[in-house]
Parts: sequence; structure tokens; C-alpha cells
Amino acid sequence: MDIRQIQSDHDVLLARMAALRDLVAAGAAANAVAICAELAALGATLRLHLAIEDNLLYPALARAHDAEVASAGRHFQQEMGGLADDYAAFTRRWCAADDIAAAPERFRQDLETVLGALDARIAREHATLLPLAAAL
Repeated sequence: MDIRQIQSDHDVLLARMAALRDLVAAGAAANAVAICAELAALGATLRLHLAIEDNLLYPALARAHDAEVASAGRHFQQEMGGLADDYAAFTRRWCAADDIAAAPERFRQDLETVLGALDARIAREHATLLPLAAAL
């Protein structure tokens, strides 16, 4: 399976996450409008990425003759649903620049929780899932 698009998406996601962290480090309250725009861009990239995984990657893994590969694909798919829900809840909570500006430290903490989970997920996909997919 060609995994270049998934890897490219990961690069974009990581770059957007770094941009968010840079904006927050420079001052969440002062950069609240830019942060909201970056959150929207990250969310759009994440939704497209999940569509690729749901429609291409996971079905390909599920069709694998190797039970371990099929099981790994199912596990990652189930786990990603929870992470997507967490990101959606985060963006609902922090969708307005005024909310970020009013509680910049709380926003920073919540952002790090969500981005930390995305970081960990991408790292695990690179270590485990993508090598399995590349072998298909």
C-alpha cells in the first residue's frame, strides 16, 4: 500500500501543531485570533486525514490475511475515534478568541493535552501501523 499521503498528512499535522505551540508561547491572549485560525486549519487537515485512514488504510488492513495486521488496524481505528472526539470537544470549548484570551493558561494546558495525544498517536502510527500498511 502506498502510504505517502498519510506520511505527508502527518508532516502537515506536526507543522500545524508546532505553529500552535509557537503562537501560544508568544502569548495565547495576544494571539488568540491567529490561534483560532490555526485550530481550524489543524481540524480540517485532521478530518481529511481521518477520512483517508477510514476509507483506505483501515479497510486495507482489515482485508489482510495476517490476523495480527488486521487486529492492529482495528485497534488503531477504534482508538482514533476517541481522539477525534476529544479534538472536537476541545475545539468546541475553545472555538472563540475571546475564550482563549480570557483563560490563556487553561487553554495552554488543554491544548497540550490534545496535542500530546496527537503527537503520541502519530509516533505510534509511524512505529507500528505504517510499516504494516507499507508491507501490504
